[in-house]
Amino acid sequence: MDRVARQTVLLVEDDAALRSLFCEALEGAGFGVVAVESAEEALLALESAGLAVVVSDLELPGASGIELLRQVRSLRPELATLAMSASAPAEPLPEGVSFVSKPLALEILVAAVRAALTIRPS
Repeated sequence: MDRVARQTVLLVEDDAALRSLFCEALEGAGFGVVAVESAEEALLALESAGLAVVVSDLELPGASGIELLRQVRSLRPELATLAMSASAPAEPLPEGVSFVSKPLALEILVAAVRAALTIRPS
């Protein structure tokens, strides 16, 4: 598999069923996945070696997904970032964050992650 498909995704999704489904799709496409259910867990997981992209739901318990992605862009600007939500963002996304609407086909999620990796900051 190509270099992109061997990279690791930090997946932040509070819905356990969706988290499991998204993990299976990303792993099936050759990505490594670190899956968490909250912004707080995601911030701890940012220290993981080998992360290439953060994919976060915008509607999370506690801190919002938008706030999480702001922190990710500040702490780890080299990471690609992708937001997903069933509704349009309530406020502008941080610069450099891509967006996909839920519900989404699993193929769309994989394609969006690959696209985010191709445009991530260097």
